Amino acid sequence: MNQSPKEYATVQGLGALKALAHGDRLGILRQLRSGPQTAADVARALELPPQKIGYHIKKLEAAGLVRFVGTGRKRWKEERLFAATAQQYLVDPGLACDDHGTQAGIAAEVELRFREARLEKTLAEGRPQVAQRVLEKLPELVPGRRLLILGGPFTLGLADAIVVAAEARGVIALQHSWGRSYIFGRLDAHTAEELAAQDLFPAALMESVDAVCQLTSSIPQGAPPNPEQRAKLPHLMRAVSEFQHGLRERGVPFLEVSVPSSRDFEAFGPPEQSMDTYWRAVAQDPEAIAPLARGLSELLHGAQQLCVSDGKGGELVVDLAASIAPLDTGRSLTPSLPGGSCSRLVEPGTARGSIATAYTMAGGQHYQGTGLELEAGRLAKVSGCSDAAELVERIDAENGDVRCLAYITIGLSPIGDRLTGKTSLDSIQAGVVTLAFGSSEALGGSQSATLDLRFPLQGATVTVDGIVIQRDGHLDHEVLGPGADPGGAP
Repeated sequence: MNQSPKEYATVQGLGALKALAHGDRLGILRQLRSGPQTAADVARALELPPQKIGYHIKKLEAAGLVRFVGTGRKRWKEERLFAATAQQYLVDPGLACDDHGTQAGIAAEVELRFREARLEKTLAEGRPQVAQRVLEKLPELVPGRRLLILGGPFTLGLADAIVVAAEARGVIALQHSWGRSYIFGRLDAHTAEELAAQDLFPAALMESVDAVCQLTSSIPQGAPPNPEQRAKLPHLMRAVSEFQHGLRERGVPFLEVSVPSSRDFEAFGPPEQSMDTYWRAVAQDPEAIAPLARGLSELLHGAQQLCVSDGKGGELVVDLAASIAPLDTGRSLTPSLPGGSCSRLVEPGTARGSIATAYTMAGGQHYQGTGLELEAGRLAKVSGCSDAAELVERIDAENGDVRCLAYITIGLSPIGDRLTGKTSLDSIQAGVVTLAFGSSEALGGSQSATLDLRFPLQGATVTVDGIVIQRDGHLDHEVLGPGADPGGAP
C-alpha cells in the first residue's frame, strides 16, 4: 500500500469540517505533511503540550485527516507514528451549495489548480530535456521549417520549452490552444451547421506546417460538456479526423508527447519511482531497441491474426487490419514521447474473447483489475473492478466508438519492471500489451471518439499467426530477429 500522502483530499461531512476548523489542528496537519511523526515530535515543533497534541490527533484521525502509519521506538518507549492523509485539504463545495452543477464546476476548477501547481513542480527542471527529445524525434525540422504545437493548460510550460529549443535550431514554432476552454468555447461560439462546414485549423496555417507536436495530459479539465455542447461534438470530431487525414496525405510528421502528473501515479506506489521510470523513458536511446522494433514490425506487417492470453485463462483473438502503407523500418516505433512500442490496427468487428487487464484510466481516475469481454470487436462487458458500473457509465456518456477495439500495442522498452499507472508510459514497457479503445486516427485508422481508453496487462503470451512472439510477458528475441535484445530492465 502506498504510504505517501495523496496530493489533496476533499473534506466531506460536518464532523470532518469541525475537526479541521481549529488553529492547533491546522498546525498539526501542516507538520504531518512532511512525513510520519509522533505526537511528541509534533508537540516540540509547535511548542504545545504533548497531551493536547495527542487529543487533537485522535480527533483528526477519527475524521480521516490523519492516519496511523506504524510504531517507532525511542529509548525504552514505543511510540505511535502518524501522517497526514493528504498534502492539501479542500472543503466539499456541496456543504455550502445545493446546485450539483455548481458543485461539480467548483470542485473541478479547484482540482485543476492543484494539478497545475503539482505538474509545474514535477516538470520544471526536466522540460529542456523533453524539448530536446521532441526535436530529435522530428528530424525533418531543419532551420526555416515550421512546427505546430498543440496543448492545453497543463502543458504550457513544456510548450514554451519546445519553442525555445526550436528557435535555437532556427525552427519556426507556432502554438495553438487545444484545451477544454478552446474546444468548448468553439462549440459555444458556432452553430452545428457552422461547425459542420469548418476545418479544425485555417487552411493557410496547415499548408505551411512541416510537423505537428501534440502535448497531452490525463488531468481532467473541468466539468463534462452540457447537452447542447455534446450534440455538437460529432462535428468537431469530424474536423479532427480530417485534420489527421490531411497530415497523413501530406506526409507531415505527427508526434504525441504525454505529459505526466502526480495524479497518474498516485495509485501505483511512490510517485517518485514512477517519475524515475518516465525520465528513463525520455532519456533512452531509441537505437538500442531499434533492431527489436524492426523485427516486430516486419513480423506484424503481413500478419493476419493476433492472440493475447493473460495467463489466467483469458484469451483475446483479433484479426489484424491490412497494412495501410508500405513498411518503413526506419519508423517502426509508434510516434510518441516517451516512445518504445509497436502498434498495429485491428480489423473492426473481429475481436472476440475475454481477458484480464491491470487497469485503465478515465477522467483522472484509475479503474484497477478490469476484466473485459469482447464480442464482434466491441467491448460487451467490463467487470472485476469495484467501480465497473461507473466506468461503463462514463463510456456510454461519450461520443464516438469508445467501445470499439482500435489497435493493440506491444511495449519494447526496458525502462522498468512495474506499472506506474500512466497508460502511455506503461504501454511502452517491455512485454506490456495494451488494448486501445476509441480513436485510431493517429495510426491511420478511421475510428474517432471523445474518450480513448487504454488497458495495459503484464505477463501476457502473444502469438501472431500461430508464432509465439512473447511468453508470460517476455519477448522472444530469437523469433524477432538477431541482435534484437536491448538488454534487461534497469
